[in-house]
Amino acid sequence: MHPLLTRQLKRLFGISDEPKLTAALLELRRLANSDGLQEEARNLLGGLDRLLGQIDNTYQQHEADITLRDQSLEISNEEILQANEKLRRKERRQHAIIESLRHTANELLRSTHLPELSDDETSLEKLSLLMSDLVKERQQVQNKLERTLSELERQKSAIDQHAIVSITDTSGKVTYANEGFCRVSGFQRHELIGKKHPQFDQTDQSAAIIKNIWSTIRRGHTWKGEFANRNKTGTPYWLDATIVPFLDSQGEAFQYIIICTDITERRIFQEQLKDAIHRAESANKAKSEFLANMSHEIRTPMNAIIGLSHLAIEGKTDQRQHEYLSKIQSSAKTLLSIINDILDFSKIEAGEMTLETVDFSLSELLEQVCTIFCFSAEKKSLEVVYSIAPDLPDRYFGDPLRLGQVLTNLASNAVKFTEQGEIVISVTAEESQQGKIRLRFDVSDTGIGLSEDKLAVLFDSFSQADSSTTRKFGGTGLGLAISKSLISIMEGEIGVESTEGEGSNFYFTLPLQIDPERETPKNLQLHGIRAMVVDDLAKSRDTILKTFRFHGANAIGKACGETCIEELQRCCREEPTRPYQLTLIDWSMPGMDGLQLLRTIQSDPLIDPKPRIILMSKYNNDQAIRQTETRNTILLTKPIIPTAFLNAVLKALGRPTLRIRHEATSVSGRDVENIQGILGAHILVAEDNPVNQQVTRALLEHYGLKVKIAEDGRAAIEALAKTRFDLVLMDVQMPDIDGYEASRIIRQDATYDEIPIIALTANAMSGDREESLASGMDDYLPKPIEPDALYAMLLKWIQPGQAGHIFNDEYTSSAILLPEHLPGIDVEAGLKRMRGNQALFRDLLLRFRADYEHWSGRISMAILENNREEALHLAHALKGVSATIGAMDLSTAGASLEKHLKTDMEDLTEIHNRVTDQLYQVLDGLKSLDKPPESATSRPVSTLDQQTLQTLLSNMKPLLLNGDLQALQLVEQLHEMVRGTEMVSTALELKKHVDAFDFEKALNTLESHSPSTQ
Repeated sequence: MHPLLTRQLKRLFGISDEPKLTAALLELRRLANSDGLQEEARNLLGGLDRLLGQIDNTYQQHEADITLRDQSLEISNEEILQANEKLRRKERRQHAIIESLRHTANELLRSTHLPELSDDETSLEKLSLLMSDLVKERQQVQNKLERTLSELERQKSAIDQHAIVSITDTSGKVTYANEGFCRVSGFQRHELIGKKHPQFDQTDQSAAIIKNIWSTIRRGHTWKGEFANRNKTGTPYWLDATIVPFLDSQGEAFQYIIICTDITERRIFQEQLKDAIHRAESANKAKSEFLANMSHEIRTPMNAIIGLSHLAIEGKTDQRQHEYLSKIQSSAKTLLSIINDILDFSKIEAGEMTLETVDFSLSELLEQVCTIFCFSAEKKSLEVVYSIAPDLPDRYFGDPLRLGQVLTNLASNAVKFTEQGEIVISVTAEESQQGKIRLRFDVSDTGIGLSEDKLAVLFDSFSQADSSTTRKFGGTGLGLAISKSLISIMEGEIGVESTEGEGSNFYFTLPLQIDPERETPKNLQLHGIRAMVVDDLAKSRDTILKTFRFHGANAIGKACGETCIEELQRCCREEPTRPYQLTLIDWSMPGMDGLQLLRTIQSDPLIDPKPRIILMSKYNNDQAIRQTETRNTILLTKPIIPTAFLNAVLKALGRPTLRIRHEATSVSGRDVENIQGILGAHILVAEDNPVNQQVTRALLEHYGLKVKIAEDGRAAIEALAKTRFDLVLMDVQMPDIDGYEASRIIRQDATYDEIPIIALTANAMSGDREESLASGMDDYLPKPIEPDALYAMLLKWIQPGQAGHIFNDEYTSSAILLPEHLPGIDVEAGLKRMRGNQALFRDLLLRFRADYEHWSGRISMAILENNREEALHLAHALKGVSATIGAMDLSTAGASLEKHLKTDMEDLTEIHNRVTDQLYQVLDGLKSLDKPPESATSRPVSTLDQQTLQTLLSNMKPLLLNGDLQALQLVEQLHEMVRGTEMVSTALELKKHVDAFDFEKALNTLESHSPSTQ
């Protein structure tokens, strides 16, 4: 605002401060624009503002007019001075132009090596003409240069088509970037020019690489190499680059050209290849670890099957139960060998398969093989025949597991691909010399057969004859490949002969060692024995006849029951002094079957004297078993094993039977006497698995050995520090401290130098034995534990005569520790699993009650928290333990719950309730075990060391009063001490309360049941 107007307004409105005046005017302007006033008031205020603006403009114009007048008075003198100065400037400019033209002309003349103009040359016209001529010449040079540049541009374009090119100055700022560089970097050209080179700003390589690049090019040298970068979006790419410095006349770099090739795909492939190799190595390592872990997991239940079936076999069983248990045990052992071979397939591929050479029985091996595949053969009504040359010895030195695996594979395949007819397994000798023999094994069938083209790929891994065979018959196609590899490793040969539609014959030869002193099979001297074999299958009949005749018997064969009756009647009529002593009858024959023939012979008055009957039948024929029990006949299971056949014949003739097993592979009478010498030996078993603990304890206590269980390596070390043991069985795979580490720690103390430590391992991978011995263990016992191998190991390492306290079933054999009926539990079945040991079974039931009292709440919480892993673990554990104690309905329900949990965590109410109801039924029934056992002969507490017992109880009481967890250890010691006595139930009740941290109830139990209060 004009100063004059400001003064007038200040005076008019009485405002002395100019800022306040300005503020007041702004406030009036704001009010004029506000909605709070009436329209007329707003218009008035707005007009006032415009009026002040017009007055201000008037003052401003007046002042400008005065200024213009003053300037007009001074203009005349200045114009004269300016005109003179203008003339002088014009003259100076013209002179400068002439000088510039002459200088420029001289520059051009010098560049073309022509004489320069003198300083006297001042003609502008002449200089202009000269410049025109020089410009024309320069244009010609320029045109030539442009043509050269055009050629260079074409060359550059060709490079741009196939390379990534950029140019930078010495600071790294981009001065040029071709399309290739823009494409690979993702930047537009204008984003690159003048900026630091992205390769140096965004690279992933180390500072050392960048430093090396700069050091090389700044010294004027070319750098070649590969480096990584990231494009605009952050995606990495790789370049193969050549960086060339441009040097000036002094040899200094003034710019750099970078020519690159995109090698991203190649590097990605290299990285993928590297990653694939790493993953393959990791997978191989993981596979090895998986195989080791799976071996451990598989062998744990196998240990229970083999161990408990062994104990059951040694109990009181009838003929059928004994045979079933024997088959279970045999099948378990064969299954174990198969598992081992499958786990060792990677060793075969790597050429690391190792063989063992042990003494084995061919008859036992064939029986084990038969157990595996005969069920399948019976389902298809196939006849299985063993045709073993009678002059072959029965015992050999070799690898029976590998040989059994091959035979099992071939026999199982024969059954799989045969719909009707027979499977014949033959064994003959190809050549024999002192101590060595080459056997030929043939497995023939009457199945689908193979064409010539299919035979070529038959032994390839993971393949079968063709895809249709795989679809129809199943299988991985791995069995024959394993068989071929195993036979090759054993220095044998394998082959096949086959006709499509008629059947196949797989054969292999194998060199084995034999004991020269026993290489000739024992002749039974059956001279004078007259026998008849009745079997409609010619191959089976002929095989038996050959064996009979080898041993000197006069034997004939008949194909049906009718001809057998005729021959027996004829003999009794015409040759009464030379009757048939033996008649072998096949159970299943067309027309008159074996049972009808048996009844006819025994009831026919024309047949007298009666021959002894050997009834041949498949081993699961219950009717045949009953007939042999009621009709004074002998049952011979088919397929017929040579030693079983000979023993049946000897038994029928009333002669002593042969020993089927070798003396070294079982606990013979002599071995039992030796075991008597180590009765009471104290064995420490370091084992974390409860099932294995139970089985091992039962096997050891069965022969009167005292057992202490340690659940891990740390507990084993602590147990050794408190008690002297005669031998330690050390599982190598345990939590906290494993067996290897525990052994190393134990061997650091010379006190334990004389204590044998035997490794127990379920690991199928190589190196176990070496690692066990290296850690300080003395020997090696594989899992599942073979009872005979365990006893042999004990006899090997424990010196007789070191007997301590003898522990056996003396005090529990006549005790009535269990009720006849427990709801939900098959007591009889459970006792059979415990070999009739009521005390052991009672302990197991009480432990089950303690462990599963709160199971329902735990699994309910796991389901509520959607913790599938925990829920599955609880269901799986319930399923297994329930089966062990004979609660089969509960086990089945637990299995159903486990199966449901694997697929769905919803809709579990019904199945959960069913499991819980059955569990509570079992738990409620087990409450009856709280009553004192009905036993007049159970071991009294007075038989214990009273001073030790009272000290233990006295030490326990203050710990229970204070809730000290050390009471757990004392309760365990008490349970071990009173096992088999009247006080065992008290110890278990104490353990139940302490395990639940209910120290008050535990204290009450101690005070009410301890011997001092009774």
